[in-house]
Amino acid sequence: MPGVIPPVPGLYILNDVYHYDGKANALAFNGAVQVGVEAKFTADFLPITYVTKRKVLGGTYAFGVKRLRHLTPG
Repeated sequence: MPGVIPPVPGLYILNDVYHYDGKANALAFNGAVQVGVEAKFTADFLPITYVTKRKVLGGTYAFGVKRLRHLTPG
């Protein structure tokens, strides 16, 4: 999967927190109308990427892991 990686070799750690809180009076879902729909979601993403000095097929070799922690109860 192509993407953008940092240009300098090394270890990169981010901490991204996303929060969503929304509602709709009516929503069509799976062919049925749902009334009074509400959704709340908070998540914490902790991606860790290591960029090497190695080149593979003209591109920089890097690898990473991402941990998702669901913070909203339920």
